[in-house]
Amino acid sequence: GLPGWYDQPYYSAYSEKKNFTASGTTGFYKKEKLSFDLESSYSFRNDQVNISEIDELFYVNSDDDFENLKIKTAVKYSLDPFILRTGAEYNAESVNSASLDKSERSREIESIYSKLEYWKNILSDKLDYHITGAVRKDFISAADFDRFMFSFDNSAEYSKSVFIFMPKYSYSQSYNLPSFSALFWADNLFSSGNADLKPEFSVQHELSLSGSADLNYVKFKAGYSYYDKKLEDLIVWIKRTNGKYTPENFKEGKITGHELLAGADILDGKLMLDASYSRMNARQFTDNPVTDGKYVIYKPVETFSASISCDHNDYKASFRVKYNGKIYLNESNSIDIYPFWLYGASVSKNFRTGKIQMNIFADCDNILDEQYQVIYGYPMPGRKIETGIEIKFK
Repeated sequence: GLPGWYDQPYYSAYSEKKNFTASGTTGFYKKEKLSFDLESSYSFRNDQVNISEIDELFYVNSDDDFENLKIKTAVKYSLDPFILRTGAEYNAESVNSASLDKSERSREIESIYSKLEYWKNILSDKLDYHITGAVRKDFISAADFDRFMFSFDNSAEYSKSVFIFMPKYSYSQSYNLPSFSALFWADNLFSSGNADLKPEFSVQHELSLSGSADLNYVKFKAGYSYYDKKLEDLIVWIKRTNGKYTPENFKEGKITGHELLAGADILDGKLMLDASYSRMNARQFTDNPVTDGKYVIYKPVETFSASISCDHNDYKASFRVKYNGKIYLNESNSIDIYPFWLYGASVSKNFRTGKIQMNIFADCDNILDEQYQVIYGYPMPGRKIETGIEIKFK
């Protein structure tokens, strides 16, 4: 069972997931300068969820099948200091679900791309300079999206004694397709899909500086990055006057943010410390004065995570903590959730006997059973304890 929220009673929940994946890679032609590869994968997933609650606010009874087929061909040509990669991809995805307005929905994505890399070692092997540029074109069935996408990376790695520094600048264009649920969710008492949704399109600039130091038994690493991301046709679920949630393309949005990373490996990697902090300014720009200039919903203003782990004589243990700052839960920013902390821990032991390797493990998420939500009115999972045995035959 999972806990209710805001005086809602407890309810019972059951879920079962089945996954199957098959993949393969082959190289038809491999020479010193030229190679040709073919990759393919198929995945199937079945999700069954049943949630029963007295007043049916959280009632769910679903049985969904997801299928995905990918085929990728790639040609690589090397002519020092340049590397050219070009190829094509085919991606077919489908879902069969009673939650959709039709039981089955599918779409296909056909892509062509080309990428050029330049790598040069200068300053007496102390400085590695790396630059890449790429172009991509996707053809998406039943989607109004006709853009060429470009990306550019420019980085340098400077090594001196035990220190390494790496500044980097990148520019990228990308898109995010609306999910089948957002497009075709069956009309019900609480929500409905929007078949007219357009893909989100974004342009991002990112500057970063990272470094590391190897000092005997201690290895330090740290990094800082700043990003500026502009979005068009931003997809946001909003609550209508009739009380239903439906997704809509907003005019545009902008996300700027800062990220700090730090870590240390102690005693030849037997003890590891990692921490990261990010602060995000995500705003939406619309033609509606109620929503214009407001924070994008469901994106925390700031986050912090840290972990400590140790690995010694086939024993492994870790403790992790995550902080989520304020999250706005509606498009007018009139409802927000208080910040919350989540804690987790795990422990495991490896055993080896001949060709058999066995791992006994235990893991706990949300140790303090924190009551929190990231979508208004829907409680997130409480304390979760998992234990098991994994056996591998070699």
